[in-house]
Amino acid sequence: MKVYEPTASPGYEWVIPLDPAAFDRLHAKPWRPFEVRFLTEDAGTKLQRADLPWLAHGVLVLRPRAAQLIGGLLEPYGELLPLPCADEELVLFRTTRLVDALDEAASTFIPFADGGIMAIADHRFRDDLAHGVFALPQLPTDSIYFDEDTVRAVTKAGLSGTGFQLVYDSAAPPAPGGKPPHWPA
Repeated sequence: MKVYEPTASPGYEWVIPLDPAAFDRLHAKPWRPFEVRFLTEDAGTKLQRADLPWLAHGVLVLRPRAAQLIGGLLEPYGELLPLPCADEELVLFRTTRLVDALDEAASTFIPFADGGIMAIADHRFRDDLAHGVFALPQLPTDSIYFDEDTVRAVTKAGLSGTGFQLVYDSAAPPAPGGKPPHWPA
């Protein structure tokens, strides 16, 4: 079993809220749409058009083509919500499926000073629960996770702008020192 989390693909455009305070509303219920704009250039370099432009961890943004190709795949796992943009009709996906699939005893955490979980340094999942698209109740707005079958289906659609980073492989041993290879020392 393999589990992935979405990540921004280098060189592709992002969307950013017109109001930076809107990031606080990404997981608000009920949904209160906020307007975004495309970030099409970075430090003088033109960014490539993205089918899945990056906004933030814990959500996906879909252009119409992406919504048509994978909206039906995502819908059983969450909400497809309107995301106003002057340039194009966008949809925001956020999962509503919280699954207590994290093996806390085997995972490694970066704690806050009060002992709460700031981040997960080494994910270890319960293979019987980590399926489809889900978030963790321990950090419900931090990230969304995809099993390998779902990643394969999204990848097969040929969509650009968002990639998937492997965070767990049941066949791999725990990371030495609790830090996976993609984490800085």
